[in-house]
Amino acid sequence: MWSSDPTPLNRRQFWAWPLAGAAVLGVPAGLAGQAGRVQVWVSDTGGAQGEVIGHLRNLWGAQVQLEVQPVPPLPALPGEARLHLTLGVRPLAELAAQVQRQPGAWTAPVLAALLPEAAYVLLARSLPAGSSGVWLDQPPERYLSLIQQVMPRRRRVGVLFGPATAALEPALDRAASDRQLVLVKSRVQEDTPNLFPLLRNLLADSDVLLALPEPSIYNAATLQNILIATYRQRIPVVSYAESHVRAGATLSLFTTPQVVARQVVAASRTLWLAGALPAPMYAASGTVAVNEQVARSLGLDVPNPEALQRMLAGEFR
Repeated sequence: MWSSDPTPLNRRQFWAWPLAGAAVLGVPAGLAGQAGRVQVWVSDTGGAQGEVIGHLRNLWGAQVQLEVQPVPPLPALPGEARLHLTLGVRPLAELAAQVQRQPGAWTAPVLAALLPEAAYVLLARSLPAGSSGVWLDQPPERYLSLIQQVMPRRRRVGVLFGPATAALEPALDRAASDRQLVLVKSRVQEDTPNLFPLLRNLLADSDVLLALPEPSIYNAATLQNILIATYRQRIPVVSYAESHVRAGATLSLFTTPQVVARQVVAASRTLWLAGALPAPMYAASGTVAVNEQVARSLGLDVPNPEALQRMLAGEFR
């Protein structure tokens, strides 16, 4: 009997794309004094947020004064920070609420990280001018390239769109057309009473299911049943979360805390040098995890990490 959490999980993980400019991170010589203090807003000093903070301390060293601000308590004054960095959705929401209460007190820009694009877009209007974001999301075309390389005979890619991912549909349409893939699409509304009839109809016409970061669809209450349903239909799941591979998805393409930290430092370097943060951005690189037990049971011959990395290396330079 298939288990949603195979033990032991034979997982292969690797850097699929190099991070552009990784060798020139940090605060340029002569600008350390201008960099000053970065106030980091977190809801948890452990987990992924703690990992990002640890990487930031290593990358910035003594050049930047890193001040961690847990939320709540509220209120907190903006102080003299040159940059406000939020890690996760809740800290950004808390900070945005404070900005709305005291808009004149917030002059330093906000860099929101460790959160999906949809959450950032929802709150961005409440942030000070010049704010930006480093999203966890991988560009949609990367998922389709991964599917194309690992499962070249599976041409029909099923996608469930919801309120948070509806904006990704045009980009996925273009990427699928460029790769001669067919998107089999279904839309889940916020008031959809049961998504499983939609999922069943979608799987009937699909060769693979692409799971996008849609919390109304993929959450603790639904994930297990979705993975069971796809496995019974012998449909591989390609996901955005490493934890989904541990739960039984075939592949995932995700962003690590180290990549988030490197992009935060690179964005801050632009602020120190040019006086402004860059535009909001997708993850600069991705890591692939493979559930080899599930892949074998579905008859998939997944390339080894080195071969798959070579296949994908030139895709996103």
